[in-house]
Amino acid sequence: MKKMNGRSGSCLPLSLVCLMAGVLSGCESVLVDSTEVKAEMNQDQAAKAYEDGGQAGKATLDLAKNAQAASVKHLEKLASEKKEGNLMISPFSYQECLGMIRVGTSGGTNKELAGWLGSGLDAGAAASALKAGRDTLKPLVDSGIVTTANGVWVSKDAKINPPYLDEVKKNFEAAVRTSAFPEPGLTEINTFAKETTKGRIEKILEDLDPLTRMVLVNAIHFKDKWSEPFDKKLTKDEDFHAGPAVKKVPMMNGGKGFKGAKSDGFLFASTQFKTGLRIVFALPPSKGVPVEKAVAPMMAAANRGFHLEVNRVALPKLKSEFKWDMKPTMQAMGVSQPFDPDKADFGVMSPEKLFITQVVQKTFVQFDEEGVEAAAVTAGVVGLTSMPMDPPMDFIANRPYAYVILDKNGMPLFLGIVRDPTQG
Repeated sequence: MKKMNGRSGSCLPLSLVCLMAGVLSGCESVLVDSTEVKAEMNQDQAAKAYEDGGQAGKATLDLAKNAQAASVKHLEKLASEKKEGNLMISPFSYQECLGMIRVGTSGGTNKELAGWLGSGLDAGAAASALKAGRDTLKPLVDSGIVTTANGVWVSKDAKINPPYLDEVKKNFEAAVRTSAFPEPGLTEINTFAKETTKGRIEKILEDLDPLTRMVLVNAIHFKDKWSEPFDKKLTKDEDFHAGPAVKKVPMMNGGKGFKGAKSDGFLFASTQFKTGLRIVFALPPSKGVPVEKAVAPMMAAANRGFHLEVNRVALPKLKSEFKWDMKPTMQAMGVSQPFDPDKADFGVMSPEKLFITQVVQKTFVQFDEEGVEAAAVTAGVVGLTSMPMDPPMDFIANRPYAYVILDKNGMPLFLGIVRDPTQG
């Protein structure tokens, strides 16, 4: 067999890069008071329209529920691999990224990706359900609170099946561009990432192989506030039990707008942001219970609802980044064919023989008194080859805790565990 660039066969790399950057935070300060008031009114109107729009159909709700179950397994597996530090993943981001890849696959390749994502075998139906979920965000998009965009860069030398590109355009609403790699494609993609995320993601790719055939980019950016902000005057240094160490951390204190729940010793607290997106926090029964044990009960609580009054919520201020090489985790969980150059089936996408060489996600999260800021990037690279009521409760996150941010359909946008808020 002919060798090119260290790969067997006719080896022309096909890169699929999916970007998701989200920002949930207090509105940026503006110079003109009237502009700030107008922004507040616009946000309130958009939030009402988002709420009044209702949920998506059964297919989207089922996909979101299955994505929840799958993401719990993913984070639990990741926590078993990385036993120290903070973790955060974006299920929404890799559902979108691998969803775009899946519509180009068939056979065992599609089956394994579908199983890992928790979606059905019909990749087209899953893509339609994802689109319906994105459509429910339209009031937030129209108001500028949320920005979403998909872009596809195709090499002028690529052999990509037109029906595949039609599917990506239809269900992922992607703008398809022809370019050359590494340049000007690399600059165009990084510029798209920076502009779409309003500067939050400066660069998604450091370089591209000259033989790259296609790059797909998915981006989302949004800003929001707590429904009831924390009073900055109440933030003070308090103890946080990070494993055997006890550290002083700036702890935000409040509780307005939160509802709680209890189950088997686990404590849960939830609130909505101004837009109607919601966040759920979970604490294990004791410091001796690993925080990852709280993830599944937290997701179950998110679906049951929250009915307890909350006296006090204490959350540490947090700023943390995380990089996840998804390929080893996926392989350890039974996904093998998409990464196997001899068995991968991307025939729907291209007549050339393709396989996934890399899947990486980067995430960022920051909690402060005004809101939450979160961002994630997911990149995939494909190569060519041949309950009863209880009294009011407190939720004091002075030890490792878990959290999930969900849209109104139940799709987990971000899912994480905090072991030490002092770690970046």
